[in-house]
Amino acid sequence: MRLKNFKLLLCWSCLGLITLTTKLVAQPIELTVGFYFPPYQFSKAQFQYTQTLLAPEIELVPFYASPDSQHSMLVTGYDNAYHLVTHVENAHLLQAVVLGVNQKQGEKLELLRCQTKQSCQAWVYINETASYQRLRLLAQTAFADYKLVTATNNKKLISHLAHEWPELHVVSNEGKNTKTFELVKKASVLGDVYVLLPDDELDDAATGRVTLQYLFQQKVITMGFSSGSYNAGAMIASYADYPNMLLTAKLKLLSPTTTEQTVFLSACYQDYYMNEPLMSRIYGEQLNNVVNSDTLYLLADELNYQCFKKHKENTD
Repeated sequence: MRLKNFKLLLCWSCLGLITLTTKLVAQPIELTVGFYFPPYQFSKAQFQYTQTLLAPEIELVPFYASPDSQHSMLVTGYDNAYHLVTHVENAHLLQAVVLGVNQKQGEKLELLRCQTKQSCQAWVYINETASYQRLRLLAQTAFADYKLVTATNNKKLISHLAHEWPELHVVSNEGKNTKTFELVKKASVLGDVYVLLPDDELDDAATGRVTLQYLFQQKVITMGFSSGSYNAGAMIASYADYPNMLLTAKLKLLSPTTTEQTVFLSACYQDYYMNEPLMSRIYGEQLNNVVNSDTLYLLADELNYQCFKKHKENTD
């Protein structure tokens, strides 16, 4: 599994670096971007790695606070972004792409950055979590003959899922005072694959681990949406690692379309991960009859190529 993941990572790193540069190798740098580190926290290794993935179209340089010398910038992680908006006076004038920050965290940062300002430049927040479309395509490809279920009391989320993922059966309290875990137990009886939802407030660390442990005991396949859900015990997940988020950021930075309002996005580049040892404890030698790992890699490869293809169509 690790070897295949490593090969896939190399494949998409090469796509972002080689395919983009085949026609443009002789062209000058298109954009200079500042990379923000808090004082005394500069990481040479991270800077050089990021610099390599963004080259040659984007020149990455250390961040300077003057908007006259640097207009676009890259920030990684909530802590670095928080330090930026609370310590750099002109943060509201900068255009930034922020990696690894979810919407709730981003909304807090936007409040800090813009609440006392008459105008604020739009920022792009790119997180690692899978979009509903990405999870739905995974389900349609790998689990076409399985019944998908989830459980939530979030009425707004239920309404959203009715449009975004109509074949997903949602178990809710239906106005009753039903505990979350009881909903999970009910869902495990009704379906074959349980989907953890990115926007569901019920999936905190404690509830998530208990849910995953119970579903494993019931031999229900669990589908996660982030590295956190995968590491906690989801059998299959989709999410973006740092190189994938960087490649997504590269497309956004080079996009000719200007973002007028702050947006919160799932990384377009993502990989699918399957916990084969965990699933083998349930299905044994029959695992390949349940889900084929090669199918997941091919699907991720195709979807990632579509990200690149869409960018090329918009820039050519």
